[in-house]
Amino acid sequence: MKQLGWRGGAAIAVLAFIAAATAVGAPKLLHREARTPAAGLVVRAPRDSLSARFAVLRRAHSNRCGMPASALNSMPPGSRLQGSCCFPMDYRSYVNQVRELNRRYAMVDVIPKDPYDIPVSLAKRLIGYQSIKLTPAQQRTYERAKPLSTTKGPCCCPCWRWTAFGGQAKYLITGRHYSAKQIADVWSAEEGCGGPSHRHA
Repeated sequence: MKQLGWRGGAAIAVLAFIAAATAVGAPKLLHREARTPAAGLVVRAPRDSLSARFAVLRRAHSNRCGMPASALNSMPPGSRLQGSCCFPMDYRSYVNQVRELNRRYAMVDVIPKDPYDIPVSLAKRLIGYQSIKLTPAQQRTYERAKPLSTTKGPCCCPCWRWTAFGGQAKYLITGRHYSAKQIADVWSAEEGCGGPSHRHA
C-alpha cells in the first residue's frame, strides 16, 4: 500500500477530530432545541417573517389559560408571555391579527403588536391601569364594549389578559377617549386564545 505523505495524514486526523466532536455535541444540541421553555423564559421569535415567528410561538407555553395576573410577579425581568392560552394557534388568524395591530395601532404603545408575544413589562403596566377610576359615563362605554368584542370582554376568561386589557381599556377611554366600538376592536385584535376565531381582515 502506498504510504500517505504528512499532509494526507494531517487531513485524516482533522477529519477524525471533527467527526468525533460532532458525534458528542449533536445529541446535546438536539436536546436543547427540543426542550420546551419554562414559563417566563424568553424564546427569541424571528423578526424576518410571520411564518418564522408563528413556527416558534406556536410551540411556546409561557402563556396559559386561567393564569392570574399575580403570576406575572414571579417571572424574571425581560420575560415574555408567548403562545396561545386555550387552543392551538391558527396561522391565518395570527397573520391577520398582527397585520391589523401594526396597521391600526402602530403609534399606540399600550396596544401589543403581537398578541402571542407580549412583554411581561407591558402586561404589568396595563394591569396598573386598573387603578384608574371611571366616571359613570365612561363605565357605560366600558360595559358596552364587552358584547361587541369577539371575546365578549377583555378576554374569554378571568385571567391575566382580562386584568391587563381591562386596565388598557380604562386608559384608552380616559386618556384617548376611545368609544365602545374602538375598545371592542382592540380587544378582538389582541385576543390570544388561539384557534381560527379572529375575523379575517
